[in-house]
Amino acid sequence: MFRYFDQSVQFKEFWELFQKNLILHAPLEEQVREAWEQRGHPNMMFLLYEEMKKDLPAVIDRVCTFLGKEYTKEQKDKLNDYLQFDNMKKKSPFVSSEDEKKDSELKFMRKGKSGGWVQYFDDQMKKEAEEYMKKYLMCTKLQFPDVNS
Repeated sequence: MFRYFDQSVQFKEFWELFQKNLILHAPLEEQVREAWEQRGHPNMMFLLYEEMKKDLPAVIDRVCTFLGKEYTKEQKDKLNDYLQFDNMKKKSPFVSSEDEKKDSELKFMRKGKSGGWVQYFDDQMKKEAEEYMKKYLMCTKLQFPDVNS
């Protein structure tokens, strides 16, 4: 979301706008809660990036089952290779803007690691983020993996 802001906007200002639901696609917590309420629906699947990083072949199997599709081991191996971060980054269908070419922080696909948000947050913002999560998202019981472990 931050990448869609004018480059003169500092992240701290974006964070303040985010907390006030003054950004595109806000409020985020409503979207997460609405989706969570549908988690039992046969057309709803929750999938976290951290799950893919931890065990992509298992996630591929899970998605195949969810979609009611069967693939050979060779097809799944090929998909696993294609979906590796470095390969996806090279083959990204997302068109890079001129701004993205100049500034690596704006790239849609940056490092392929969880927890990059930490570099943008000062101590006060981290505290606010924890409070935000407790207030708005913990009622879903959606478990976000600890990116520090």
